[in-house]
Amino acid sequence: MKWTVFTLAFAALLAPAPAAAQAAMSFNHFVTDDLPHAQCMAKARTTMRKARLSLLTPTSEAVWGETSDRNKLAAIYCLKTRDVAVVTVAGKRTSETRPILDRLMSAWRGND
Repeated sequence: MKWTVFTLAFAALLAPAPAAAQAAMSFNHFVTDDLPHAQCMAKARTTMRKARLSLLTPTSEAVWGETSDRNKLAAIYCLKTRDVAVVTVAGKRTSETRPILDRLMSAWRGND
């Protein structure tokens, strides 16, 4: 069985966590049509910078970034097998992750 980003994200939300640990995850996606993978990754890097996130080491299909306080983590997954880019942000509360997700979505569209 092949795991998808959506399956993993959903599983992470359902995983039990210690009572003291609170976590939130916000995510969305873009249809990339025929955008080549290398261009998607380049656009993801630019998007992270425009959204004021510090770049972390990328993986083969994801660009990672974090906030200056290092308490929120974001990723843009450029899936090689699908014409989609998945945008995720993790932090302690949705009230913190949602504005970052909104900045990423706006920056991707060029509305920053």
